[in-house]
Amino acid sequence: LELKGHIPEQLLEERMELVSYESEVTHVIAGDEELGTYRVILEHRPDIIVIGHDQDELCRDLEAWLEDENVALVFHKASPYSPEVFSTSILQEMMPDEIHEVI
Repeated sequence: LELKGHIPEQLLEERMELVSYESEVTHVIAGDEELGTYRVILEHRPDIIVIGHDQDELCRDLEAWLEDENVALVFHKASPYSPEVFSTSILQEMMPDEIHEVI
C-alpha cells in the first residue's frame, strides 16, 4: 500500500507461491516490512535478487544501499511478461470470465 498507493491485486503469499514455481527459483523470501532497511538481505545473504520490472525506485535505493554497505550481490530487474496482455491495468478492465480465457 505504501509504495503503490493501493492494495495489491494478489496477496503476498499468492505472489510468492507463483514465483516459487519458476524453475530457476530456489527460495522465495518476502522483503522487509520496514522499507529501506534490507535486513532480509543481511539475514539470508542471497546470491541474486530479482526485482519487479516496475520497481524503479526500489532498484535505485537498493543499488545505493549495496554500495553504502559494501554488500556484494547480483540483482536483476525482471522484464515484464507479455505486458500487452498481463498488465494490471488491462486485466482490471476485463471481465472475470475474459481473464480466465487469457490465463
